Amino acid sequence: MRIITAGALGLSLLALTACSKPQWKEYDYPAWGFGVSFQAQPGVTETPATANAPHSLQAEATQDGVDLVVIAIDSQATGKSDQDILADIPDEMVRSSEGTVKSNVNATAGKLVGREITIDHGADPTERARVFVLNGRVYQVITQTPQDSDAATGTKFLDSFHLLAK
Repeated sequence: MRIITAGALGLSLLALTACSKPQWKEYDYPAWGFGVSFQAQPGVTETPATANAPHSLQAEATQDGVDLVVIAIDSQATGKSDQDILADIPDEMVRSSEGTVKSNVNATAGKLVGREITIDHGADPTERARVFVLNGRVYQVITQTPQDSDAATGTKFLDSFHLLAK
């Protein structure tokens, strides 16, 4: 009888473990100076600079139906200050996404101040992006959450972004 009970308990624990969500894991990108957490290995695409586009890195994954993306762009060639680049980005994001700004507020990553922009796309997923600029490098940390989904996954992802110490 005890063997059957122990076996049933073991199977129950195994089933619970199989159903649990993966743990968040930090992924660091030292060449780009940042780290961020995902629950699954992100897909990473690095694009070299061309005559028409700057060098960039994109890391992305989908978790709980929420798209999670970090884009780092080397914008030093623009000749603009970090503040000018940061001031231009919200308008550019809205134009390129064809959405409507729901909010545009200050955001921080450690001591670095940036912007958090929420863009409504009607029936399409709402987009939240935190944008930071440091030494001509633009960091866009973006989530897209379907209307009926919990925003907690996106918030945890946004909050996990940080600059690496040099």
